[in-house]
Amino acid sequence: MDSVVAAEELERVIRSGLLSSVFEPVMDLRANARIGYRVLPAAEESAFADAAQVRAALEVSPIIGDLDASLRFFALQHAAGSAIGDEATLFLQSEPESFVTLEEQDRAGRTILVINARKLADSPAMVLRNIRQARSLGWEIGMSQVGGTLASCAMLPMINPCVVVLDEDLLDSDDAEHLAEVAQLVKAHAERTGAVVLCSGVDTDEHEKTIRALGVDLACGARYGEPTREPHELPAPHADPFSSHTSRNIPLQVTPFTIASALDTDPLEMDPPMLRAMLSALERRAQGAGASTMLLASISDSGDVPLNAARYSELAQLLGLVAVVTGEGPVSVPAVRSGPLDASDPLRDETNVVVLGPDWAGMVAAKRSYRSTEEETLYEVFVTADRYAVIDAARSVVSRIPAIHVG
Repeated sequence: MDSVVAAEELERVIRSGLLSSVFEPVMDLRANARIGYRVLPAAEESAFADAAQVRAALEVSPIIGDLDASLRFFALQHAAGSAIGDEATLFLQSEPESFVTLEEQDRAGRTILVINARKLADSPAMVLRNIRQARSLGWEIGMSQVGGTLASCAMLPMINPCVVVLDEDLLDSDDAEHLAEVAQLVKAHAERTGAVVLCSGVDTDEHEKTIRALGVDLACGARYGEPTREPHELPAPHADPFSSHTSRNIPLQVTPFTIASALDTDPLEMDPPMLRAMLSALERRAQGAGASTMLLASISDSGDVPLNAARYSELAQLLGLVAVVTGEGPVSVPAVRSGPLDASDPLRDETNVVVLGPDWAGMVAAKRSYRSTEEETLYEVFVTADRYAVIDAARSVVSRIPAIHVG
């Protein structure tokens, strides 16, 4: 079906009241018990054969936020009117564009809004802003399509989902090395944050063998029950698999130097050549980190540390995400994502390199020192591997990119 036709068909289905929901049971593999349901859209008397086609039509619609808000409304309405009650955990595939319409989450059970990992790369500022708003209203955030590429794993620390939903393509993959790398990266995130790992589409014995090897906690698919319009009430779980997860919902519009200044350490002092060497050392280390890592930089207006275009072009081929923000606007470097800084943005006074992956992190944050003179330029520099500080700094840089620009 043509994408325009599909989007129009979805609008017709919603406006005609033909949208309903089906409930797919989610199994806790450790407790061997059902703990909730994925709520999937079902379109009656329409051209859509399944939930995947409904989601595909939604993603190409020019009013994606409005339509997703409608899907969420009907999903929660159908859940409230079903036998599952108010206690079961619900998983709803969601679009962050719709989070601006969210109200306070008032279900007794958890409601987890699951967004696609690529959304952060597509529109980072909007996604981070809307996730923060959703969490402040009591909603929880999951992330899907993780592990299909290693670059998707790079998004884990930025979003910090309570549920990591693996890409279904992993179930039929015969690339043992890729599976092992994904398992280790996802495990590192889960151990650090208390997140749980879910895999859907588990239909066969081989699929179950694969998810056991990948360390999956929750699963759904034909092996655990087909989607149904009439779900059963679930008993209260013996243990809450999500209770260990924590998220830090701090404001985004700060700067890496400000964040580093809050650490219990004094800044180093160095001249521009030493600062350039310090930044280069972190960039070189990042080169070997692979596609599960991102590097984010800001270039100050001083001109003391110009962008090394050749190096950043090379880094962009190796890492999951490379982004640069400057006062002069988007940079023209192949595959490097970029954005402008407002004239009053304090980040224009800083030079920063932030490197973040699921299993390591590092940052160099610099600002011209008050001790500088006409004869000598000095910088105050923080060098840290404090993971929380690096994550906050990475979010602060990414929040300056309203849209992706590829040079």
